Amino acid sequence: VYYSSSSDHAVHALDLATGVTRWRYFTEGPVRLAPTVDGGRVFFASDDGHVYCLDGRSGQLIWRHRPRIPDERLVGNDQVICRHPARSAVLVDGTRAYTTFGMLSPEGIAVTCLETQTGEVIWQNETSGTRYAPQPHFEAMGGVSPQGYLALCEDVLVVPCGRATPAFFDSGTGELLYHEAEGLFPGGAWTMTFGDLAFTPCEYLKKPNPELPEASEAEISEEATLVALRASTGEEVFHLRGALGGVVTDDGILN
Repeated sequence: VYYSSSSDHAVHALDLATGVTRWRYFTEGPVRLAPTVDGGRVFFASDDGHVYCLDGRSGQLIWRHRPRIPDERLVGNDQVICRHPARSAVLVDGTRAYTTFGMLSPEGIAVTCLETQTGEVIWQNETSGTRYAPQPHFEAMGGVSPQGYLALCEDVLVVPCGRATPAFFDSGTGELLYHEAEGLFPGGAWTMTFGDLAFTPCEYLKKPNPELPEASEAEISEEATLVALRASTGEEVFHLRGALGGVVTDDGILN
């Protein structure tokens, strides 16, 4: 059994039958998201700005990676962290491991695809965190701010952005396909995918006023809302007020 800890900055391995600790691996920052286990290896990301690959049985380091950005430290939530923490865990798909570095745009964001065996970079997008675009009240510099578990939606990499809307990247090339910059609704730190749809929760939904589309007023729902987006375009397909999460069955029924 593998689990991560934000209190002691380590990933722990326990014996399934007895609960006895087999090994633990310490990093230099909180490990906030669960590790990914694939092919006898354990992949995880840390607030120290690195992603790690360990041998699942021994806990020995196989490789670790961080982008070529300054290793600057600061205090976050009363703990010392990297200025560019890895807050998206590691998503493994075959020979590719997807992850992100950096959290606050325009501090510097890197969305990255690594080779699972060696940690070598397949592609890296360092431009999505600095975009001059409309915001809810004014135009400003902003962009993708990764925080939450990554997901694949067919050939699209879905990057949750904490309390902002998720961003969509081409999983093969790293090209940014779509990111909502108008501020019509906040997203969440998790996503769910089915077919070509990506589902994201939001705390409230702010929709354009259909009668006065140019007016600043808009209809606001303060209920929890589940939004379905087409990952290839970012187009909203539907939303469900009063729902924050759900489960999709194999035959496509959303419960």
